[in-house]
Amino acid sequence: MKRFTRIGFVISLFLGLAVTNSSAQDKPIVLSYASGYASTFSLSMHDVWWAQEVERRTGGKVKIEFYWSEGLAKISESLDAVNSGLADISFFATAMFGAKLPLSTVTSLLYITEKPDAVSNAMMEMYRSFAPLQEEYEKKNNVKVLSFSGTTPLIFGTREIWKGLGDFKGKKIRTFPGLEGPLASVGATPVTIAWGEIYTSLERGVVDAYTGTMWDLAGIGKFHEKAPYIIDLGVGVYAMAGTHMNKDKWNKLPAEIRKVLEEVAAEAINKQPELYMQADERIYQVYKKANVKTVVFSKEDKNKFRNLVVPAQWEKWVSDMEGKGLPAKKFFEGYQNAIKQHEPKSTYASPFVRFTDLAQK
Repeated sequence: MKRFTRIGFVISLFLGLAVTNSSAQDKPIVLSYASGYASTFSLSMHDVWWAQEVERRTGGKVKIEFYWSEGLAKISESLDAVNSGLADISFFATAMFGAKLPLSTVTSLLYITEKPDAVSNAMMEMYRSFAPLQEEYEKKNNVKVLSFSGTTPLIFGTREIWKGLGDFKGKKIRTFPGLEGPLASVGATPVTIAWGEIYTSLERGVVDAYTGTMWDLAGIGKFHEKAPYIIDLGVGVYAMAGTHMNKDKWNKLPAEIRKVLEEVAAEAINKQPELYMQADERIYQVYKKANVKTVVFSKEDKNKFRNLVVPAQWEKWVSDMEGKGLPAKKFFEGYQNAIKQHEPKSTYASPFVRFTDLAQK
């Protein structure tokens, strides 16, 4: 009798462990995702698609838990949040952390391309092949890059209509690093203020115009309510963000899960033109209703402004990075070559080309 009792106990224990193990295996891997931006932002849409596709392809084994609009960490703390493990994944603009990610600031150079996905693909190519860039993230900051997201082209927004570079003279313009010199050269006063202060600065007359943002993000910020004219100077993509994962967390994931995360991230980059143009279209409807007008400067003015930026801005960047002991010249050449390879494949079209009905007559 005791023997049967002992056997029954062993069987019960075995079955109990089996149920526990089965329950543990069925529990999905939940990865926290921190972003300082809204879910409707064009670059956010890219990661929403990625997360949904990851969940689908893993059969629900992986779920991404989103914390939008600084719900988990402030924008200024985005890198520290993922580096420390506060967030498993963090989305942020790399230029914000230029001191820690210096080579990545190459994407802040103007007149490189007008195709955001060309930037994304080129930087991913450099990340995989150029050791100093990979070390910048993985060894020095404990993060694994899942994907990069080039922004859509930079715009200028003004309180009054400006028809050419001559209208920049005497105006105060909210700017970003790299444009101070060229703006001063055409008689403007560059002003450095945070993105979140642009609306009130326009409202109070602290600035007459803004730049350093893109079509859809300006619409999300409602800047058009105070600056209803949007100028295309043709300067191209001016910044990049990225989807980054804590390296320690990444290393602990099963190999098959890591494979899916990377495969889907690569595919997501090629979805960027479609998703970004959807975001541009949505904000176009907002601008149309608000009677916003677009202004395309003359070819002469565009060339004049370009000559103030290039090659001086490019050469200064290379010189500054080389001065820090970084192989910037070789990196910049590789980046430009990669851009040229990916540019022809892009299907992205600027809102200035698509929505000509907004053009100021």
